[in-house]
Amino acid sequence: MSVKQNYFYSLLNTISGLLFPIITFPYVARILMADGIGQVNFYLSIINYISMFAGLGIPTYAIREIARVKTDVKVMNQVAVEILLLHTFLTLLGYIVVGVVALTVAQVQVNLPLFLILSTNLFFITIGCEWFYQGIEDFKYITIRGLIVKMLSVALLFVLVKDRSDLFYYGIYSVVGVVGGNIFNAFRLRKYIKFRLLGLKELRPMRHLIPALRIFLLNIVASIYLQLDTLMLGFLKGNEAVGYYTGAIKLTKMLMGVTSSLCVVLLPRLSNLAVGNEREEFDRLLKKALDYVIAIAAPMSMGLVIMAPTLVYLFCGEGYVPSISTMQITAPIILFISISYVLVQSIFSLGKENITIITGIVGALTNVAINFMLIPHWAQDGAAIGTLLAEFSVMIVYLFIIRRFSIISIFTRHTALCLFAVAIMGTCLWGVSLWKFSHTLNLFVMPLVGGAVYATVLGFAKEPLLLDVCRMVKQRIRIK
Repeated sequence: MSVKQNYFYSLLNTISGLLFPIITFPYVARILMADGIGQVNFYLSIINYISMFAGLGIPTYAIREIARVKTDVKVMNQVAVEILLLHTFLTLLGYIVVGVVALTVAQVQVNLPLFLILSTNLFFITIGCEWFYQGIEDFKYITIRGLIVKMLSVALLFVLVKDRSDLFYYGIYSVVGVVGGNIFNAFRLRKYIKFRLLGLKELRPMRHLIPALRIFLLNIVASIYLQLDTLMLGFLKGNEAVGYYTGAIKLTKMLMGVTSSLCVVLLPRLSNLAVGNEREEFDRLLKKALDYVIAIAAPMSMGLVIMAPTLVYLFCGEGYVPSISTMQITAPIILFISISYVLVQSIFSLGKENITIITGIVGALTNVAINFMLIPHWAQDGAAIGTLLAEFSVMIVYLFIIRRFSIISIFTRHTALCLFAVAIMGTCLWGVSLWKFSHTLNLFVMPLVGGAVYATVLGFAKEPLLLDVCRMVKQRIRIK
């Protein structure tokens, strides 16, 4: 499949990931309230750390390695099985850590059954081998499977979660809805991998340990500012602050998925180009990806700032008013992270992951320092400021680093036009907000007005990316 087709399926999977939380989160937020949502996400942050250690950088490393050898079936089989064996062993060690945490951490013992059900994430992630399907670029299967599992998990949520005492069942939904579909991956793996053809003497799973460890070091420093916010809020301010922060950041991350879905399909394709030393095509694809994420992420960030009161009220409820300012503070990270994601994919594909560790350290130190200063006083808003400044610093460092390997840059006419159009759009949306429409009406009016203004400004400026999209749509219509 082409990058466009893969992106279509990845985007469809992402959009479904946006729509289902839009249906479920308002329901759950009103039933479980901020402290219930906060407890689940506090436990999940602990599980995610354990999962990160158990994964040891394998998911990202494995995508690149499978993409590099997918044309040689025998080698691909061997690499996949070796990585699976290594991941399984590390997961067993991870469950030892789960046991220790369950026996020693007082906050976890408050609701031990919930913590243990959430810990099944480790099992499903390991058997799922999602990295394999991404490496061979089978995004069509990933999307169809994801849609089926999401629909089943939503039905499960509405049947089981009725009041605040059903927190355990929400934990089941949190696992099934995210990684429960990985059980289908495990069965389908036999279609690609012939285990009986591989001799045990041929397998050397430990040879992948050191390369994966380099990516793991990056994951450690990156996770400090991606997940430590929730942990620090839980320990320093309690579950309620975590709930408010979750309400804000969840909606922000949902929108971020529109651009990150492109990055999912970039890594295997860029890895192939890097192996084939096709640097001209590599740069062309990278530049196009950057232009796209800037054109999409910039207006989404501005829209989120203006629409934060509407979104929080409709999707979280009146009890989440403190989340409004938190969401407005974190809104620009949609743009910062989207740019960083694209640059990270290019660095990984070139095998330069050691460089990203330095970048991650910059972001981690920034985030931890600001969190310690601001969370005790400003709670979830302090964590939001820490995340914002950390992601901005990471993006800046990546932009300087990528100049060593590629001629691409974000400081272009395209970027200037997009930011100018966003400024005009933001001014118009602010004017619309003065009319004091109902939140429900705002949900439809503001995106339409914002999208129309943004597209009109780019159209008058004859922005090439917009013209390309228009030409593509016209061709599709003629074909039909």
